Amino acid sequence: MTERPEFRSRDAGRHGSKSDFRQGRGRGQNPGGREKHDGPPDARDVARDGESTASQAGHRVEAVLPQIETGNARHSYGVSSFRMMPMRRALSVFFSLAIPIAVLLPLGGCGQAQSLGGKTRPKRYRNIVSLSPSTTEILVGNGVPIVGRTSSCNYPSTVSRVPVVGGVKPNYEALARIKPDLIVYDADLYGDAEVRKLQATGAKLYRFGPQTLDEYEREIYEMGSLLGTETGFSGYLDRVNAEETTALGDPPTPQPTVAIILPDAGGRHMIAGNKGFRAECLRIAGGKQVGPDSDRFEPLSPEFLVAQDPDVIIVAGDPVTFEKDSRFAGLKARRNAKVYGLPADVVLRRGGRVNLLIKNLSKALSLRANSGSAGTATTSTAPAETAPAGTASAGTN
Repeated sequence: MTERPEFRSRDAGRHGSKSDFRQGRGRGQNPGGREKHDGPPDARDVARDGESTASQAGHRVEAVLPQIETGNARHSYGVSSFRMMPMRRALSVFFSLAIPIAVLLPLGGCGQAQSLGGKTRPKRYRNIVSLSPSTTEILVGNGVPIVGRTSSCNYPSTVSRVPVVGGVKPNYEALARIKPDLIVYDADLYGDAEVRKLQATGAKLYRFGPQTLDEYEREIYEMGSLLGTETGFSGYLDRVNAEETTALGDPPTPQPTVAIILPDAGGRHMIAGNKGFRAECLRIAGGKQVGPDSDRFEPLSPEFLVAQDPDVIIVAGDPVTFEKDSRFAGLKARRNAKVYGLPADVVLRRGGRVNLLIKNLSKALSLRANSGSAGTATTSTAPAETAPAGTASAGTN
């Protein structure tokens, strides 16, 4: 198992309102209306990969958000501070670095930890296998190549060329052929028995299992440190933090009650619990979760949802399946056209698009706050990778 280094959040002291919010003190302190946000602008530059398709729902309530964003983000870098140094100091720095590097390069072996300026660099992992869609999004989306994936890993689209080494469970014969030196897996999908089998492959294991946004950021930093890709991972987390700061700085008022639904064509819908990672993202976006006391999706009781009668309903996938269910025709969210569909993979996974999850949840709640009358929501675009309604499985993580 990976040794977890001591971690201090990058956000400590940066904006206390976020920390206060996570402890239940950040919301509801501005009863006078929507607070002006003078924080940083949207730092994410999304490059659309051309795979989005328009969701054409013929139902009375069109599902949802304008310009849902699902593409890969470009990285941009500022001017190097090296160029700002006086020439004499710059040359001194250059030679102080160049000489040790020149001495060390012939000594370093492939795949071995190397010493650079007295600091040991991480071992180079060349055969990395990702055993969940979430971890595949994080790794490949931030430039880390993998040699094996599960059949549910579908984003970014380039992973379609990567060999499949399992479905819900790993194919150990396929793993043996690949000879991985690092296996990254989602803790929610693998019990102790499966982990022992993975250990028997001889590969180093990295367990990914955050339950809060702070844990998510910490574990991604640790993953970047393990792989020597801290810069790329830090850039992605900057985009997550930018969306979080924007959402916290401009919450919808009054705070809406929200249910997150996983639809099923046979009427066996599921509802997200009010704990865990997904629930925290919804709270950051400004919503008050309606759901069971759980950190996962649970079978939906129609009586429960009718009694709670949430202001907004977020559907993971195409909302038409849920909207056709006559048992919920009287809900205020249905009457007011506040049933919104988001890409299922973005809602169900804690992967490499958490910034988009927070942004689109915030958009949905802002549409509610800003619309003057029912039926003003516009049609959403859904990505090609959106899972069909009712197909959730262990592979969605």
